[in-house]
Amino acid sequence: MKWQRAQLFRSLSLLQSSGVRLDRALDLLGRQLPSGYPLLRAAAILRSGGGLAQALRDSDGLFSSYHQAVIQLGEKSGKLDDCFTYLAVHEESSQRLRQKIVAELTYPGLVFGCLLAMALVMGPLLLSWSPWILLLVPLLVACRVPAGRRLRASGPARRLAKVWATSHFLSCWGSLLQQGIALPMSLQLAAHASPEPECRAAVTRILEALRAGCDLPDCFRGCGYFSPLVVGTIAAGLECGSLDQLLKPLVDLYEVELETSLKAMTALLSPLCMLLIGGLLMLFLVTSVGPLLRLAAQL
Repeated sequence: MKWQRAQLFRSLSLLQSSGVRLDRALDLLGRQLPSGYPLLRAAAILRSGGGLAQALRDSDGLFSSYHQAVIQLGEKSGKLDDCFTYLAVHEESSQRLRQKIVAELTYPGLVFGCLLAMALVMGPLLLSWSPWILLLVPLLVACRVPAGRRLRASGPARRLAKVWATSHFLSCWGSLLQQGIALPMSLQLAAHASPEPECRAAVTRILEALRAGCDLPDCFRGCGYFSPLVVGTIAAGLECGSLDQLLKPLVDLYEVELETSLKAMTALLSPLCMLLIGGLLMLFLVTSVGPLLRLAAQL
């Protein structure tokens, strides 16, 4: 869906830069795409005198609230084609990042899936041999939720989520600043596109501090979410007047850190998978040897 949406934004940008009206561009693309009915309806709303905001809202989820806000800003500033190009780049980079994360976590996911299938297949057999295994079920249920929360709240998993959210936020923020969008609005839009609720809450605190009259570096420092490197880069960018240019190498640095965090995550999951496989095999041996010995003694 993201690749299709990115291609849609690129086509809209090309048509807008060629002088094609937005309603005509939506109509042309809606007739070409297999799922183009929302575009045709948006074009009909524009032709009937409706506003762009109403046309985007009635698009059956094709345009998110973040897309709608960016497109409306582009319409007001007269840079609609640039905004469509930015949204296309945003969708492509987001999809590449998701594919990278999925590729790194595919092997641990397959191993855990195989373990679950083995447990489902071998479970009835083990229970028929050793009913005492049922005593382990309440213990596993009691430990599952706290252990999952601790895994998400600490260690490589939390670091991976934070690096991903920070990289995504800085990339969106820098691109919005290059489009000439005002600082408060660009922060709000970039936070809205962030996949991490903690990052969105931190940017909300930054905006509140900005309204109270604090400097931007102090706002980032006081929110308690972003690293000193981000704070220092923002201070240097404001000092030299090229904040959007300095954010780009910072995003590249966070992408490298994201790859490192992914490798650390998979390095942690691989031995854990081996331990689970060994534990399952040991449980199978322990529960199967007893009945075999009793059967041999009766012969």
